[in-house]
Amino acid sequence: AFVDYAAAVTRRLGDRVKTWTTHNEPWCAATLGYEEGHHAPGHKDPREGLRAAHHLLLSHGWAVDAIRDEVRNAEVGIVLIHSPAHPASDSAADHDAARWFDGFFNRWYLDPVFRGEYPADAVADRVAAGHLDDAELPFVLGGDLTAIAAPLDFLGLNYYSRVVMKRGEDGKPAAEPPGPPGSLTDMGWEVYPDGLHESLLRVHRDYAPARILITENGAAYTDEPGPDGRVADTRRIAYLREHLRAAARAIADGVPLRGYLTWSLMDNFEWGFGFTKRFGLYAVDFATLARTPRDSAHWYRDTIARNGVADASFPSNQGESRAI
Repeated sequence: AFVDYAAAVTRRLGDRVKTWTTHNEPWCAATLGYEEGHHAPGHKDPREGLRAAHHLLLSHGWAVDAIRDEVRNAEVGIVLIHSPAHPASDSAADHDAARWFDGFFNRWYLDPVFRGEYPADAVADRVAAGHLDDAELPFVLGGDLTAIAAPLDFLGLNYYSRVVMKRGEDGKPAAEPPGPPGSLTDMGWEVYPDGLHESLLRVHRDYAPARILITENGAAYTDEPGPDGRVADTRRIAYLREHLRAAARAIADGVPLRGYLTWSLMDNFEWGFGFTKRFGLYAVDFATLARTPRDSAHWYRDTIARNGVADASFPSNQGESRAI
């Protein structure tokens, strides 16, 4: 059904749109929807979550061919969310907890897409947890992994923060609290720009996508308008500035980063949080639908025009770097 949908959409729009992504953050749909019950359909079945993840990836692989059949010179990719996993201490147990999260969150999707296989250690983790009967994944049929690993033109990478892992008192991996409130966004996520640089280098080193696009990066903050109506969202500007600097360092280190998209242009409907979390460069009054540019909108506009921020410039279209 998804392949039919992808073909219909690209057949209609392919004369104008050449760059396509199949899925955005399949981890969220599979794990948060089918395994942990936070999002629709609200199921809490790890076995179902694993099947959902596989079939999302399989529909991606099949859709890659469908899009290319419909759109001449199409550029096709998938968007995966990535979070570096750091151990809470130097203990072997905490390092293993970080390895577990990396396999559960990052490599469960990167390995099939770029290597045509699921990570063996993460499969073993699932068997040990009782989510699989053995290492033979029952939902994987012949040809599935070859289809999932269809060659891509780019990888879309969403980055928001890192995770710090430890071995919990019950012996299971657990995430450390993300830090003091002043260092968190309204989503409760730690502001950690170095993690974007780390994610980009790691994906480039281990999977070598032809190109990488940062397809989401941003911060939710509640910033009220002042008496003059101005929304001075200094925290969001600081977040974007430091993450753009991290992206520039990754380019300097050889990562084929070809684009950056901040999340988001306007306040939006944010999954299970509804309209309560505000990521936008533009503030939206959801009663009147009035849109007000925050200071970050003006800052981001000027950053684009200059092609860089202080201490970080980006290659221009002519292949040169402009000092800012």
